[in-house]
Amino acid sequence: MTLEPAVHCSRVRTLAVGIANERASLTHPKFYLLSHARSFLAWKWRFINENEEKLP
Repeated sequence: MTLEPAVHCSRVRTLAVGIANERASLTHPKFYLLSHARSFLAWKWRFINENEEKLP
């Protein structure tokens, strides 16, 4: 499976942010929760926008 460069870059960035958040969570649990909520909402919004065109 090959990914388009933009998709791959986005996934690498998401992974890097996840690692940074995990390290930060050891000292700031509240920051960890907020950052995960924000990233989940961003993913959800992107998913809705991508699939909006496919609706009948």
